[in-house]
Parts: sequence; C-alpha cells; structure tokens
Amino acid sequence: MDKQRPKVGVNVIVVKDKMLLLGQRRNTAGDGDWRLGSAWWPS
Repeated sequence: MDKQRPKVGVNVIVVKDKMLLLGQRRNTAGDGDWRLGSAWWPS
C-alpha cells in the first residue's frame, strides 16, 4: 500500500518602505493576475 505524503506549499511576503512585492502569473491558472509569490515544494 502506497502512503500519501502531504503536499507542502510556500508563500512569500516581501515588504519594503510600505510597498508590497507582487508577481504577475504567466502560463498557468489566473494568467495575468498579480499575486504573492508562492510555490509547491516537492516531497
């Protein structure tokens, strides 16, 4: 029986001088949207 491992997601918030760093999504769901940086971590 295969055990499922939990999936790990990572979000990053960068603030400097009251400004928030955002990234524009490309080639994925929400293409063109501005969002916080995030990624899936391989398990």
